[in-house]
Amino acid sequence: MKPKLIAFTSAFALIAALVLFSCQKSNQQSIEDNREELLFKNESKKKMSDFVIGGNIEKVTRIGYDNSVLSSVKSSPEWKALTAKNNILVKDIKRSYLYSGGISLVTIPLAADRGSNQYLNVYIQGEKFLITKLTETKQESGLTTYKILSSSDELFYQFDLNDKNQIGNWKFVKDLPKIFAREAVLVPEEPGGGGCSSKPFYECMNCLIVGVCGSDWLCTIACGLAIPSCLGGAAAVCLLA
Repeated sequence: MKPKLIAFTSAFALIAALVLFSCQKSNQQSIEDNREELLFKNESKKKMSDFVIGGNIEKVTRIGYDNSVLSSVKSSPEWKALTAKNNILVKDIKRSYLYSGGISLVTIPLAADRGSNQYLNVYIQGEKFLITKLTETKQESGLTTYKILSSSDELFYQFDLNDKNQIGNWKFVKDLPKIFAREAVLVPEEPGGGGCSSKPFYECMNCLIVGVCGSDWLCTIACGLAIPSCLGGAAAVCLLA
C-alpha cells in the first residue's frame, strides 16, 4: 500500500474513532444529566381536604440544572433576561410531577437577601411553560408572607402562613395565564360539586379555597414536602385552559 494511502486510511480511522467516542460520551452525558433522585412519592389516596395544600403532587425528585426538562425553558429570551438579574442556586432543584394535566413543576432556589427566601416555580407541559417567582418573608408578627410574582416581579397573589402552617389573608391582584391543555387530568373530583378549574384563575383558586378550607386559617400545609413545591403544585389545577 502506498504511503499516502496508508496515511489517509490512518487519519480516517482516527477521525472515525474520535467521532464515535464523542457520540458515546454525549449519550452518556445525556443519561447522567437526566438522572433523578426520588424524594417523595404519594402512596396514599388523594384527599380533597389536602388538595389545595399538596394533594396535587404525585412525586418529587431532585434533578440537575442540565436536565432536559428545562431545555425549552433555558433557550427562551424570558429565561435569559431572568437569569441576567437573578443568581440561580443549582444544588437543590426539585421536580414535582403533578396530577393536573401532566404538568411538571420545577422549583429552583435563588440567592436572596437575608430574612427572605426566593424560588422560581416553572410549570412545564411539553413545550409550553410558565415561569413564576415565589418569595418567602418572615414578619415580626410571626406570620410568614408568601408572594407569587411574574418573572418581571409583577404580583399575582399573596397569602400568609401562621406558626401552625395554616394559610390565611389571601390577596389576589392579577390572574396567572391559563395556558396548559386540559389533557390527562387525573384529579377525580373537586370540592363543592366540581367545576372550579374551568373558571378564571382567581375564581378557580377562590372556589378551591372556599370548597376545601371554608375560610382562612382552616387549611394546613401537611404534604411533607418543601413548601415552595407544595404551594406551586396547589395552583396548577387552575392553570388549565
